[in-house]
Amino acid sequence: MAACPHCHMQLYGQPSVCPHCGANTSIFPTAGTDQLPAKAETKYGFQRWSFPVLRLTAGLWVLALVIWWLLPTPFPKLHLSPSAANTSGYDPCKGKDYCVIVFMAPWCSACKATMPIVKSLMDQYSSSTSIGIKPVIGSGRTRESMEKMAAKIGTGSFIDPAGEVMQAASKNTVPHWFVIDSDGVLKNEMAGVLLNKFAMISKLGLDKLNTE
Repeated sequence: MAACPHCHMQLYGQPSVCPHCGANTSIFPTAGTDQLPAKAETKYGFQRWSFPVLRLTAGLWVLALVIWWLLPTPFPKLHLSPSAANTSGYDPCKGKDYCVIVFMAPWCSACKATMPIVKSLMDQYSSSTSIGIKPVIGSGRTRESMEKMAAKIGTGSFIDPAGEVMQAASKNTVPHWFVIDSDGVLKNEMAGVLLNKFAMISKLGLDKLNTE
């Protein structure tokens, strides 16, 4: 029984076109020869060497996508304004290895419940040289409403009237927490709040960060 010289599948009878790979069997050499004609083509017009090249190209694209997916997620640069209550413009994250941005909105009832946790975390990490807690108030209907909420936090609070943080991160849930390292890489995030300081520390992975 004959076999297709292109894909080596068995052929029944003597078809001029291989039903398995579509190669034109009439242009391949007969038994006893070991070299294909230079212009041997399939019925689709591709030369025989084209198939390995196409497979290699597809493989490289897949590899590139995998590498892109495995790369750390960069957090966009932000340009936030200190709140009126933050008269000194103090940035809790300046010079720190990790920054925890907490985004809240004045109309959000869950955000109001988050305030005591945020203030407690700010107090806990106030003397830390590695981790800073940065509350950001935004998405308010008026700047006045955002400033009023920021005033309850005071020093270290920032205002984001345009919702720059959430737009940059492509998020729409508040409150939202972002853990970012000094290279601008997003290390962790979560939406909502756990009404326990130590549970929040564990959930955000702050207790596992290498702060040496």
